[in-house]
Amino acid sequence: MSEDIIKRVDPVLADREADIELNILATKGGGKFVDKALTRYNSEARLQFEGGSVPTADGTTFRAKGRKDRAVVPNFAGRILDKICQYMFSEKPNREGADEDFLGDVNLMGWSVNRFMGEVLKLRWSAGWCWLHVDAPSTSGLTIAEKQAASVRPYWSVLSPLSVPDWKYDEQGNLEWLVHHYEVIEKAGPLDPVNKYTVREVWERGVKTVFRIVEGRIVGSEQMPAPQKIPFRVFGEITDDPIPFDDIRALQSCILDLESTLETALFQQVYPQLVLPAGVLDRIKADLPPGEGGNAVDLILGGSYPILETAEEEGITRYVMPPAAELQIIRTDISERKKALHETVGFAMKPDSRAAESAEAKAYDIMDIKKLLGEQSQEVEGAEAWLVETSTELDPSFASYEPKYSKEFTVDSVEAEFERLIQAGDVADTPEFRRQLHKAAFNLALKLSSFSPDEAEQKAILDEIAAADLSGAGDLEGLLIGNDSENES
Repeated sequence: MSEDIIKRVDPVLADREADIELNILATKGGGKFVDKALTRYNSEARLQFEGGSVPTADGTTFRAKGRKDRAVVPNFAGRILDKICQYMFSEKPNREGADEDFLGDVNLMGWSVNRFMGEVLKLRWSAGWCWLHVDAPSTSGLTIAEKQAASVRPYWSVLSPLSVPDWKYDEQGNLEWLVHHYEVIEKAGPLDPVNKYTVREVWERGVKTVFRIVEGRIVGSEQMPAPQKIPFRVFGEITDDPIPFDDIRALQSCILDLESTLETALFQQVYPQLVLPAGVLDRIKADLPPGEGGNAVDLILGGSYPILETAEEEGITRYVMPPAAELQIIRTDISERKKALHETVGFAMKPDSRAAESAEAKAYDIMDIKKLLGEQSQEVEGAEAWLVETSTELDPSFASYEPKYSKEFTVDSVEAEFERLIQAGDVADTPEFRRQLHKAAFNLALKLSSFSPDEAEQKAILDEIAAADLSGAGDLEGLLIGNDSENES
């Protein structure tokens, strides 16, 4: 195959590549996101922005931190995705028949199935699409017992769009071929050199070609058998259109710039600097032995640099800073951007407790979130079902199962949910109605960190609810907290 395989990129991915990279960095936060996202002022010197080596009076240098080194922003994008995953897996999916050992490590890296599917969901949100991949070592000639003993089994991978640079579907919507790109670091031994190179795998029906690339050149290739069905599947929608997460990332970038601007203004305004008459330095130099005059500043302040000025120069060299009232405008704008970010994703993670919100508006917001989570749940369930199906095709001894995700989610506080159950208890006029409310209250209590009965204790509680005589009248609040009229007497 020609050298084109080295740089081959689908046009849709090429158009979205920069946004996808920055979106994924936004979900992780930290220095890499700051390095890519922080804006340099038009008139800002490189030393001020990036930092660098600065000479001192004694001929040495020190590493001065630039604005980029000091910049920091809370990882709102990552927290938003963590919250979505928290909602998604708050109700444990049903995976009856699955191998528990496999569910605890689906990718041979110690990731549980919920963590893996959470990463799938995060990439779907942040990048617009991702790729699922199932691979399995050859099991030819091995018995089931031998495979289990050697931990030879299928394993799953989730790949960002940047790891699959090109692909093609046939007219029936099946993958015809696909290119998988990744980096390899080889460490043969503690005394051997570390080798780094790039791999591009070209998957076709029945064959896989592996290209080894070093410094932009193909240095080797190898062909090997592969399944007739290419074991990759896209999750999400491949499109060059902007996605909602672009706005979330853009707002986080804007907040980063504003926070950095405010920090720099405060840093330059409040950092204390000593101002001395210029003659002081001359007098100290005159008192020092020959050749020691360069250490005069060190003797004054232990290595820091005072400001030296004559009476005629007083007030000439100063930072020109905005008044405190104008700095407050930056703080206000940062707060407004944070609110806009939360509204963009569809729910406020920190609602303003001082603002009155109508029951209708609150219910609309909650229903909107539940609808979104329900749709996402259906998609994630289908993705996991494909992973299970493909694993079984690669290894018929794989413990197949049918994942079932909850389509109903609790997005309000536990306290508010309990309040709704208590209100429902006011009209619970049949024993079975009250029994179901008790079960609902028990399931809700399991979400409390302070309430953690084991499986045997949970079964005992449910058995007690099933056997309890709930024919007597009484509101659910009294039954829940154990102070109904019968107990009070």
